[in-house]
Amino acid sequence: MNLPGLDFDADKYPTCSNNNETFAIIPFADWLPSDFEDVPCSRGGGYRLMYFSPSTGMMVPSESENAGEAVEPDTLTTWLKKI
Repeated sequence: MNLPGLDFDADKYPTCSNNNETFAIIPFADWLPSDFEDVPCSRGGGYRLMYFSPSTGMMVPSESENAGEAVEPDTLTTWLKKI
């Protein structure tokens, strides 16, 4: 079984810049962030900082975000991974 995040090469994805930082734009199915790591993620609109909670199996809004609900990770379309 090939799990997201294993044998990962961020160089093969398109990039974007934000606040002098470069990010790879990665489809959800190709990568899963470390537990509790704040990562910009999207459902197809703008990006929100969220983290993966292993106890619930859900993506949870970061402490720095305004209130929001936890979402199933497979409802997300893309992640931004800092490179």
